[in-house]
Amino acid sequence: MSQLAFFQGAEIGLLEAPLYPGTPVGLAFWLLVLLGAAVQAVIRLRGRTVLARWGFPALLAAGLLGCDIACQCITGWDLLLPLLAYFALLWLLLGAVLVNLFHFLCKIQGKKT
Repeated sequence: MSQLAFFQGAEIGLLEAPLYPGTPVGLAFWLLVLLGAAVQAVIRLRGRTVLARWGFPALLAAGLLGCDIACQCITGWDLLLPLLAYFALLWLLLGAVLVNLFHFLCKIQGKKT
């Protein structure tokens, strides 16, 4: 019986990546989070519509779904590529969502004063 990609990645230690920033996987985690945040920040500066603001995270979420479906279908060593792609997309999505959350909280603080 196959598991979701999130749980398979947890079994091989991909969820522990932020705890060890000196390792290659930890460095990849922080670089991908920063890259996702930078791309989303640029998109938020340029685009004023809701589609422009949420298009990048929606595209990343669709990629997560595709990688999860691939992880359900593939077995053996071939599973490694969609599993790593899943976590790369997840970390990019984390950075994009953090930027959106930051802008949302700044918007709330601006309305209070």
